[in-house]
Amino acid sequence: MLIFWFPLHVEEAQNRLSFLAQNKKLWSQQMLLDVGFHLLMQDELESYTFRSIYRCEAINTEKHFPSLLMLVCQSADQKKPDIHFFNCETRAKDLFYWFLHNLRRCDRDSKATVTREHRENRGRRVRAKMAKLNPLLCFTTANGGPDISFLRAEREVGILNHCFDDIETFMGKLQETAEAAVMLSQKKKKKKKSKKQSAEDELLTTKARPPSEEEFIDIFQKFKYCFSLLARLKSTITSPSSEELVHHVFKPLDMMVKTTGGPAFGASVSNPALTSSAVSLLQNTLSDEERQLWTSLGPNWTLPRSQLRGPIAPYTPVFLAGWKPEASRPDGQVWEDPVESQHKLEALQEKQEVPWLT
Repeated sequence: MLIFWFPLHVEEAQNRLSFLAQNKKLWSQQMLLDVGFHLLMQDELESYTFRSIYRCEAINTEKHFPSLLMLVCQSADQKKPDIHFFNCETRAKDLFYWFLHNLRRCDRDSKATVTREHRENRGRRVRAKMAKLNPLLCFTTANGGPDISFLRAEREVGILNHCFDDIETFMGKLQETAEAAVMLSQKKKKKKKSKKQSAEDELLTTKARPPSEEEFIDIFQKFKYCFSLLARLKSTITSPSSEELVHHVFKPLDMMVKTTGGPAFGASVSNPALTSSAVSLLQNTLSDEERQLWTSLGPNWTLPRSQLRGPIAPYTPVFLAGWKPEASRPDGQVWEDPVESQHKLEALQEKQEVPWLT
């Protein structure tokens, strides 16, 4: 049995489920949940990519449904998630582990698919972006609310994704600039000109104008910030993993270095400093070619903050679209910047290790 609706919040959906069940106004339908690359020989009701699955939880506190599995999915073009409830024939806890196991087995393009006898075509726009991430499927606290560690991971993954978005947007801008410059150069070689051509030349000149130095610095900073976030989230994100995403990030980084005439400009970007875990991630992940690029950027990119000379101010990314991560936790406490938090954690760990070394 599948019971689902949208676009409520999770807690609202659970309360609504209990209310409708208690008043015998609940609509349900026989469904089959499948995880993998291929659909079964039935018609599809709904399908989600792996990266659209935000939460999976076995619920044993709902008295009307002793074996309930909740699935929360949200694609890139949705403002609020779809929330699905499965009243399972088998134990929901067993189904949860089966679901999690199969998700990990599939690659990043696998789909979790819900099927039914009568087909409903509900296509979703596929987002052509750099690899997007989601936190691992989470457990909840005793009071039914999401665990703080999950909320923290979800927030930090959101920050990472917006860094990726800004990098991708900037690389697209560089591509447009290069194309406009080529077109402008070709037009200048032609002798004949008209007023229409002059207007076009003016537009091409504007498009061919390269980004400012401040814009380049901002993106270089976000590259560094991404490396520290990828290291911090290494145990939290999969398909693609942190290591796989490092390779993805190095492709536009290489283009950035070439666009700025070599590594000198990027090497001068000191803020934010890399965490020790970020340096370790890069040391253990990079190919020979990537390592050559990395080392060419010098100590501001290859050494952690603890080994750099002089103080380095904390860094807070500002995103191009104006997006800001939530400032406060549900309990009212203020979220700390994840990379700065990692720096503090590593500094504390280093202090605790010193007595054993002396």
